[in-house]
Amino acid sequence: MRETLSIFLLLLTLPAFSQVDSISNELIPLSIDSVQLTVWDVHTKEMSLPGQEKEYERELERITLSDKDQILLVNNLLDPKSYDQTRALLNHYNLVFELYSKGVISARIEISTMTGNVDIENKLEEGYFRNNCSEQFGIVLINILTDNDLLELFDEFYLEGITTYNKK
Repeated sequence: MRETLSIFLLLLTLPAFSQVDSISNELIPLSIDSVQLTVWDVHTKEMSLPGQEKEYERELERITLSDKDQILLVNNLLDPKSYDQTRALLNHYNLVFELYSKGVISARIEISTMTGNVDIENKLEEGYFRNNCSEQFGIVLINILTDNDLLELFDEFYLEGITTYNKK
């Protein structure tokens, strides 16, 4: 009886392991000219209080990442440990990385610092990947924001999705 139950439980868990998304090298181009980071102030209906403006998007800052930050970002985007296989329902993105190859946007990465959601879209190959950033990737994002004097644009509440103190 125990053997039957053990085999049943093992077989039951196998499909769960097979459904884990993995990032593909084809999704993130390896030959990148530059990476633009745009920080947005995004307010959706779900975030509104009565009497407030319902929805808006405002660009706060746009910068080109240094070569060091580009390498750090791409290496972490390709690392499976950068994702924790969860997904928040709130559709909110305030960090947008655009990767350029030969002067054309080859990939777009949208990240919510509030929920940790990560959406990666390859504009050339039309590939798509959705996940949630891990603690490791959150630290990298905080470092990139800090190195570029962008962290001051965020209230602590809006960093919950990428910081470690609320991930327990």
